[in-house]
Amino acid sequence: MEHKNQILSEDKIIRILRRIAVEIYENNLTEPQLMLVGVHDQGFKIARFIKDELHKIDQAFKVELLELHIDKSQPSDSIRVDWDTAILEGKSVILVDDVLNTSRTLAYCLQFLLATHLSKLETAVLINRSHAQFPISATYSGYELATTLDEHIKVQIEGEVGAYLY
Repeated sequence: MEHKNQILSEDKIIRILRRIAVEIYENNLTEPQLMLVGVHDQGFKIARFIKDELHKIDQAFKVELLELHIDKSQPSDSIRVDWDTAILEGKSVILVDDVLNTSRTLAYCLQFLLATHLSKLETAVLINRSHAQFPISATYSGYELATTLDEHIKVQIEGEVGAYLY
């Protein structure tokens, strides 16, 4: 893949994710435990970063990190997890992904998560492209970006960190 245009630098991504962590902390301060469910691959890496930031804010704040796998080309039949969904019972859950585009991925992930009785369910994304085709919005959104449907965004959280429009 050729990087056409860097839209977020490493420093900007770190600042955005720190702000999201603070917002999550403020809105969930009274929760006994928070479950961060990151969408494989970049969403999980973002969730891990947010978890680390939450622990910097308050080491006693209980946060569990879980990974959810989904084939974004076949989302209805492809969700996999390596944890028992019963651990979400009665918990506050935040579903984390890198980019919110049509909302299709989050819609299927939310459907999967809602099969368990949750206390609360929120969503967090680094970038919101605002092309919603499903009635899903992000509770926590780091960067709003108007794009065309033909354009793509690639987020890289490890190695050469950045977000690129191509």
